[in-house]
Amino acid sequence: MGKKRFERVANSTRPAAKLGGGGGWNIDGARGIVDGDAASLPAYPTPLSRRRVADKGRVDLTVAASDAHERTRAGDEGETNASSSAAAAGASASTSHSAPRVYKKVFSGVGWRAAAPGFGNPEDKRDDAPRRPIILVGNLPTDVHPGELVDIIEAHCESLDYDGELTRTQMAVFGPARPKLKRDRGRLHRGFALLTFDTVAAALSCAALLDGADLRTPSKKTEGGLRPMKCTTEVGDAMDDRFMDGTQGEDAPPPPPPPVPDDPSAAPFSLSELRRFPMRSNCLSTHATLADLDPALRDRLARYFRDACEGLPEFASVFARAERLAGKYTRVKEIVESVEAFKVVVSFVATCERTGARRVRKFFDLACGHGLVGIMLAYAYPDRTVMACDRKRRESFEAFAEAFAHYASREENSPATFHDDEVEPEVEPGAAGSSRRSRRLPNLTFVEGELDVLAPNVDSNSLVLALHGCNEANKDSMRMATSASALWCVMPCCIRANLYLPNCTVSKMTDDQRYAFMCGVMACEYGAQMARCIDRRITNRAVVLCGGCEDGDEEEGDKADGDGEGGGSVGPFGTSTKLRFYSDHKHLVTRARRRKDGESAVAFVSNPSSR
Repeated sequence: MGKKRFERVANSTRPAAKLGGGGGWNIDGARGIVDGDAASLPAYPTPLSRRRVADKGRVDLTVAASDAHERTRAGDEGETNASSSAAAAGASASTSHSAPRVYKKVFSGVGWRAAAPGFGNPEDKRDDAPRRPIILVGNLPTDVHPGELVDIIEAHCESLDYDGELTRTQMAVFGPARPKLKRDRGRLHRGFALLTFDTVAAALSCAALLDGADLRTPSKKTEGGLRPMKCTTEVGDAMDDRFMDGTQGEDAPPPPPPPVPDDPSAAPFSLSELRRFPMRSNCLSTHATLADLDPALRDRLARYFRDACEGLPEFASVFARAERLAGKYTRVKEIVESVEAFKVVVSFVATCERTGARRVRKFFDLACGHGLVGIMLAYAYPDRTVMACDRKRRESFEAFAEAFAHYASREENSPATFHDDEVEPEVEPGAAGSSRRSRRLPNLTFVEGELDVLAPNVDSNSLVLALHGCNEANKDSMRMATSASALWCVMPCCIRANLYLPNCTVSKMTDDQRYAFMCGVMACEYGAQMARCIDRRITNRAVVLCGGCEDGDEEEGDKADGDGEGGGSVGPFGTSTKLRFYSDHKHLVTRARRRKDGESAVAFVSNPSSR
C-alpha cells in the first residue's frame, strides 16, 4: 500500500475500508456472494488460461484452466516438477463438473497488513533480517494475463546480475475467500506476485535491483507498457499459497438456493415479464388476445390487473368479463398500454390536485378508439363526468363499457359478495356490440363526430386526453385544452414534422430518434410540465406528455399578457410551475377512497405489492 492510500484508509470512517481487519466491499453476509448473486463465486482454484499460439501467430488466452500462476523455471527436475504437475492435475479436477465446489468465508483469513508488512503501515515494518528467501513484488499491471506476466518477470530477473537462482514465481489470483468485487472489474489478477529464491542473500540482492525498476509489459494502462515495480523482502508468514490463491480462511457452506414460491402467480407482477408474452421485434404483439395466452401467462396478467389501481382489484375480473363479451377486442398490447396510460393520468391528476392548482371535474377522451382509458377513468371517478369522442362508436367500446358497468352495478346491488370469486353467468359472445340495452356507466357519454364538437364543454376544470391520436388529433387536443386553460395529456403516435416545424427538414433519423425528437418539439411548443415514458416493451410509441397545470393567478397573467389563442401556458417560457409525479400507490381514486372511508358497502382491498 502506498503512503497516500495508507493515509486515506487510516482516516476512513468505514470499517470495511480498514484492510488490516480483513474488510470487503459489496459482500452479502460472509458467503462470498457479490451483490447477492450466488453465481459470482469463483471456482476453486481460480481458472487461469494456458497460453498457446493460435492460427496466424496470434496468442490465444482462452484455453482450458490450469495452474499457470504457479510455475517452475525451465529445466527444473525431480520433486519440483512433480509438485507442479500435481497442482495442475488438482486444478483440472477441481474445475470438472463432477468435483464439488469449494466455498470459503469471504475475507475470513488474516489481513493484508499481516501478510505484507513491507507494503503496510510504517509501524508494521521489521528491522530484522528476512527469514525466508521470498520477494513480494507489487504494482503489477492487472490487465496482463497472469501466465504471461510470470514469463515477463522471470525473463527480467534472468537479465539481472545477482548471486542466486529464482526457483518459483507465483501470481496472486482471485479465489473463494478473495472474490472479484465491483472495484476489480477488468482485473485479471490481484496485482502482486511472490518470487521464491534458493537463498535469502539472493532474495535481498534481487529485491534491491527490482525495487523501483521499470517492467515492460503489454499493458495498456501505462505509456509504452512501462511500470515501476515495488519490492520488499518483509513478507509475513500469512503470505502462503492459500493467500495467493484466495483460498485462505474458514470454510463456508454453499449458499442456499433461492426460494421457489409455492404459487408463482402470487408474486407481484414485474414488467420485465412482458418478454414472455407474444412479442414483435421489440414490443408486444399487436394481434395477440387474452385467449391466445397459455394459463400461466393468463394468471400473471391477472395479477398485473389486480395490482393496476390501488383499491380496485376487480380489474382482473372486469377484463375477464370483457373477454367473454367480445374476446377478439381484448388485445393484450392495447389493454396493458391503456392501463399504463391510465396510471399516468391518475398520477398527473393527483399531482395537480395536491398542489391546489386545479380540481378536475370533467375528462374528455378525444379520438378515443376503443375508449378504454376514458372508461377506466369513469369507473375510478364516479363523481366526475367523462365524455369520449370519435368518428365512430366501436364494438370494443361497448364491450369494455359494459364490463365496467357490470361491476359498478354489482357494487351497488350486491356489495357483500363483490369480491367473491364466483363464476360469472355465461355471456353470449357479441352481445355487447349488438345490443344497445347493455349496462352503462352513468357518468360516461360517447359523442360521434369531429373533435371540435366538444370544445364548448371544455373549461378550466377539465382534462383533455388524446392517447395515440394521430397527426392533427394531438395538436387539436392540446390547442383545445390551452384555449380553455384546461389540463391536457397526450400520448403521440404518428407525428408529421410539418405540423410543428414547417421550416425544418427532419431527415437521417431512425424511427425512435424521430419520435423522441418530435415529442420534444411538441412539449416545447405547448409548454409540457411532465413527460413520462411507459415501458418500452409495451409499445414503441411510449411517451406521455402532460401540461396545463398553473395556478389561477398565473393563468390570469398569461391571459392578459399573451398574444396567443387564449389562456393557459403555451410555450416553454410560459410555464412557471414545475411539477413532479406522486407515486401511483399513494393516491386513491374516488371509488377506492369511498371504500376505504366506509362510504361504500364494498370492503376496501389494498394492493399487497404496495404495502
